[in-house]
Amino acid sequence: MPGMTRRMPARLSAALSPTKTTPASEFVRYILAGCVAAAAYIAVTLSLEGLTGLSIQAAIPIGFAVAVAVNFLLQRRYAFAHVGSFAIGAHAQATLYALMCLAQYGLTAAGTALLPQFTLLGERLAYLCMVGLMPLTSFLMLRLGIFRRASGR
Repeated sequence: MPGMTRRMPARLSAALSPTKTTPASEFVRYILAGCVAAAAYIAVTLSLEGLTGLSIQAAIPIGFAVAVAVNFLLQRRYAFAHVGSFAIGAHAQATLYALMCLAQYGLTAAGTALLPQFTLLGERLAYLCMVGLMPLTSFLMLRLGIFRRASGR
C-alpha cells in the first residue's frame, strides 16, 4: 500500500545491531557478514571474467582474496564490534584470520578426499558436509580466539 512502510521485527533489528552482545546475535551478524563476503566473491570473480576477459581460473583467487578481506573487516567491525577492546591487535588478528582460512581450505580438501574412503558418503556429499562445518568452526575460532575481548573489559 502506498505510504505504508514495513518495520523490521524488533528481535531481528536487535540481533543485527552491533551493540547486541548475545552469542545468537553475534552469530546472526556473522552469517550476514559472510553472505556479503560471498556476494563480493561472486561479483568480483564473475566481473573480472566477464568484463576483462580474464579466465575464471585466474579470476577466482582474486575474488577469493577480496572476499577474505571483506569478510575480515565485516567480522571485526560489525559482527564482533561490541567487543570494543580486543585481546590482540588488528595485525595479529589479520594474520590469524589468514591462517584460519588456509587451515579451513586444507581441512575441506582433506575431508572431501578422505571421507568417501572411510564412510558411505560420496565426494560431493563429503564436500558439502565439510563446507557446512567450516562456518561453525570459524565462528567459534573468531569468537573465542581472534576477536575475543581483552581481559578485564
